[in-house]
Amino acid sequence: MRDEYLSMLDATQELTIIRMPAHIDSTGVKQLADQFHQKIQPHSGVILDLSQTHVVELDAAHILIQGLAIAKQRSAKLSLMGVQSHIAAILTATGVLQHFRKLESAH
Repeated sequence: MRDEYLSMLDATQELTIIRMPAHIDSTGVKQLADQFHQKIQPHSGVILDLSQTHVVELDAAHILIQGLAIAKQRSAKLSLMGVQSHIAAILTATGVLQHFRKLESAH
């Protein structure tokens, strides 16, 4: 089961999707930070696609908080999609997920 966690996106904002790696660990944090600095533009909407992410190491989960900080500084919106339940559990345990609201399905 995958859930969607979104901050509020405005339909007029430019939208960028960043496909996150299968493993988010401490060795890839700098590369992700560089990607966030490059792709999170002022007043844009950015979706981090975690649908192919199978592992998030606890010591690397903070990179999503860094992405949120960059987005806030640039008045951009950062959202998550494709969050698998075991990844959501890790992001909840690290306090990351509380910064995103869950998008309820429309069934």
